[in-house]
Amino acid sequence: MKTAVGALAVFLVVMASAAGGATVRIKATPENTWDPKTKRVVRGTAIVWKNSTEQVHDLRIWKSPTGRQVVDDQLMPDEAVRKRLRTKGVYHYRCRIHSVMDEQDGRKVCVGMCGKIRVVKPS
Repeated sequence: MKTAVGALAVFLVVMASAAGGATVRIKATPENTWDPKTKRVVRGTAIVWKNSTEQVHDLRIWKSPTGRQVVDDQLMPDEAVRKRLRTKGVYHYRCRIHSVMDEQDGRKVCVGMCGKIRVVKPS
C-alpha cells in the first residue's frame, strides 16, 4: 500500500508540472524590444510580459495561422500581463506602438517590438 501511495504522489507531482507549473518572463526593454524575442515553452506554461520601462507599451498576442487574438492589453510602466498558453502552436506578440506590420515576399512580417512563442506538448 505504501508503494502505491508513493507512486500516486509522484504521478500527481509530474502531472502538475506538465500542466504548467513553470512561468516564463518576457520584458520590455528601453530599446523598444522584447527580451527574449523568441521562446519555446511547454503547453500550459504561464508567460508574464512585464513593462520594465518608463514608456507605455501595448501587448497584442495572436495565434498563427488563424490570427485568433489571445490578448490585447495596455502595459503602463511596471505593469505586467500574465497568460497561460494551453494550446500548442505558434503565437506572435507585439507592441503596436513600437512596431509595424510590413510586407516582405508577399507575407506580413512584424518589424520592431515583436516576438514569437512556440508552444509544444510536454515530452
